[in-house]
Amino acid sequence: MKEEDAEHGTYASYQQCLKRPEGTCEPCRKAGAEYMRQWRKDRPLAYGRERAKTNARGRAWARLAHMQPTLFQALYQEELERGEAS
Repeated sequence: MKEEDAEHGTYASYQQCLKRPEGTCEPCRKAGAEYMRQWRKDRPLAYGRERAKTNARGRAWARLAHMQPTLFQALYQEELERGEAS
């Protein structure tokens, strides 16, 4: 953390610190964690629904991979190669 960066320790500064090559500083990391704790506390139903959707999506992917292993592997390999090209 630089001395001239007086705004560290807020969620907004945490978002900016995430973009820095050296990563987040301790005050910003704490602010980000506190923000998420509060967000989950304030929105338990929304957070639970999102988590349920994510879990369902993972189970669906696993089932698809089991039902169509050749197709799934081909698509997976394409995406890996596409990611390396970008």
